[in-house]
Amino acid sequence: MKNIALEWSKEIIWYQIFPDRFRRGNPDNPIKETYFSKEKIKYWAPSRFSKKWETRDHWEKNLSKDFYSTLHLRRYLGDIKGIKESIPYLKKLGITGIYLNPIFMAPSSHKYDHACLHHIDPYLGSDPLGDIQIINSEKRPEDPNNWKNTTADIEFFDLVRSLHKNNIRIIIDGVFNHSGRDFFAFQDILKKGKDSSYKEWYDIHDFNKLKYNCWLGHSSLPEFSRAQDNLKDVVKDYIFACIEKWLFPDEKQAGGDGIRLDAADCLPHGFLKDLFSFIKNISSEKLIVGELWHISSDYVNNKEMDIVMNYPFAYNAFEFFIDRIKPSEFIRKTEELFSSYPKENLFSMQNLFGSHDSSRLSTIIKNPGIKWRESEHFQMSQKYNNPKYNTNGLTKTEKRIRKNMLVMQFTFPGAPMVYYGDEVGLDGANDPDCRKPMLWDDILSDCKIDFKLRGFYKRLISKRNKYSALRNGTFKFISHSDNEKILVYIREDKKNKIVVAFNNSSVKRKIKIFTKKTTFKDVLKNKQFEYKHILLQPYSSVIIEVLK
Repeated sequence: MKNIALEWSKEIIWYQIFPDRFRRGNPDNPIKETYFSKEKIKYWAPSRFSKKWETRDHWEKNLSKDFYSTLHLRRYLGDIKGIKESIPYLKKLGITGIYLNPIFMAPSSHKYDHACLHHIDPYLGSDPLGDIQIINSEKRPEDPNNWKNTTADIEFFDLVRSLHKNNIRIIIDGVFNHSGRDFFAFQDILKKGKDSSYKEWYDIHDFNKLKYNCWLGHSSLPEFSRAQDNLKDVVKDYIFACIEKWLFPDEKQAGGDGIRLDAADCLPHGFLKDLFSFIKNISSEKLIVGELWHISSDYVNNKEMDIVMNYPFAYNAFEFFIDRIKPSEFIRKTEELFSSYPKENLFSMQNLFGSHDSSRLSTIIKNPGIKWRESEHFQMSQKYNNPKYNTNGLTKTEKRIRKNMLVMQFTFPGAPMVYYGDEVGLDGANDPDCRKPMLWDDILSDCKIDFKLRGFYKRLISKRNKYSALRNGTFKFISHSDNEKILVYIREDKKNKIVVAFNNSSVKRKIKIFTKKTTFKDVLKNKQFEYKHILLQPYSSVIIEVLK
């Protein structure tokens, strides 16, 4: 059966949205503070999109003098209505696909500690208190026959419809390795211990002291129970029912276009294969993306997912443009990456530079030498773990380097993915500083929007959408120079032939590019080819359409 998801996904310009920090459409929603924190916080209030990230509210200062000790308690309350309001902005930018961080019921801002998977978080909707009542009234929440749609559920389906009407796809985050402690099954275990009917949902070693398996040692994230190389059936049945609700509702246009698998390398292979089969047997149009940080071709080749978030692409680019490895070394690493995946999958990979789990691109450029392929990179790129991590603004040279990197992102095989706010100049170290609130034209802010940068993103997106060769064309390195730090490659299909050249050095470089002449006069002279000389400024690049 043809995998239709791989056909449409290679055409996409992705945009990642962290809902709480994106846009608030319901500023008058009633707030129940205890929903977000078990402890009552004096004078707590939602944070304003308009204030600087470093500016602390009075309640934060009252709790602690340490900036980072209170950040996890901030809520900006971005919501579904806010995302829907942003559709014109996304269309104008040229976005054709959204990846949403978790949206299911959870008390945290990130929502990777979900309390259930079958309801959108009440505070992402327009009637949070009413939604909480509906959710609490469900006697057997694991049973789809007992589910009732909340206001937030209905608004999510409406958002998907609106996106589809505007030719924008959407994939949602699926967190299936673990839950939060507020998850309905775990809460029942806390109340009833061994007598809980949900005790098989988790691997609990000691009910008296409540010792259980949890993700990476985080007790706030208990892992779902395993059965050999799979999740236990009771858990898997629930997860599959939730997937069916969000991807396959009765109205096709209201269903999401795919799912991103959080912590995919922590999930049993048997479960991943079963999930892949479950989804694809219903529709091959749905895309399955895995969060994997290194080359992981077995997951794709064994039909456990369609594509992965292409972090190795980012590592190669970081090392070339920021750490200044030789072009020949960059080519070697790129060819290793390309040879690891089937071409049809490779062309749909999500090529990203930043995410909710890494520093933002503007800050990454300030910090050469971070070992991004090693697990230590996470701590080394967090400001509170590494005070020397540089978060200052970019110099003119560094802005040129950023442009070079973006040119590569939008002309390379794979589907480029923009982390919200990168296009307007948001910066920041790794989590939590990479999760700053979005900057909007219609919201006065203490921070300035980088309009020139946003214009550059628009032009790059426009070029990618214009030239089919940049989306589907063959790829070939055609020249490079280690001494001059020059790199040139070509994308080609039946319609277009696009040459992309980079000067990764601090001096001007002149390069030759073959062009094909098509005038009648040239044909008479039998003069078919000639050189075109291009002068590249320091740290610059060029995208040239060569006439076929």
